Amino acid sequence: MMVSGERGGDARFDRTEAQEMEIKGLKDDDGQGDSMLSQLFKAIDLSALQYRSSKEIVGRAFEVYFTGEASIDDGGPYRESYDNVCGDIQKPDLLPLTLETENKLNLHGDSRECFILNHNSTKKHHEKMFKQLGWLLGYGIKNEFPMPLDFPPFFWKQIIGEIAQVRERDLADVDIYKSQMLQEIKRSAADLSEEEFDAMYEDYTFVTDVSKSQTVSLIPGGERIKLTKANHEEYIRLVL
Repeated sequence: MMVSGERGGDARFDRTEAQEMEIKGLKDDDGQGDSMLSQLFKAIDLSALQYRSSKEIVGRAFEVYFTGEASIDDGGPYRESYDNVCGDIQKPDLLPLTLETENKLNLHGDSRECFILNHNSTKKHHEKMFKQLGWLLGYGIKNEFPMPLDFPPFFWKQIIGEIAQVRERDLADVDIYKSQMLQEIKRSAADLSEEEFDAMYEDYTFVTDVSKSQTVSLIPGGERIKLTKANHEEYIRLVL
């Protein structure tokens, strides 16, 4: 534990190495590379930050130094390091933590500047990286230290407990086409007979697209379960 008034040590960043990694098209998949985020992970015990408040840490959680750059951390480098780290987080080709929204990929709908968490990153080291990201977010929120992360509104609503899960209107912020599809299914269920509905959606099963190139089952064996009027509400719930 840090005593009151102490910082968490020094964080030394080599921005040249981070830039070279990106220029070479290398991916920092395990948090052990030279991205700005990984350099922070290596330098600071982020898990300790979640227990620190601004009353325990004078000014900043750690001192920042940029290798090869003449900088004195009177606050500017500290703020700049967070900007650089958050910039890396939102580079899907560099780190495995985020993805561009479907609205951005389709150039249609709101929140095109936003990113969502990468549901494909399921390995053990990815879990560790997500935890570290959570500690970083927790520190920023607890100490009212804004972080330039472009996550959609429903992400922040879930963090503060305003909503428990994503709703249809929230889905439109990241994938308006899928949101419209779900609305159409609800309208069809209300207007059509069971036979008419089942005939209209005879090619639909319990799978969903999570990107233009990837389809996943909503439940085990979902590719063999047909969408029907009887189960359409469960289908919508699982998609959300």
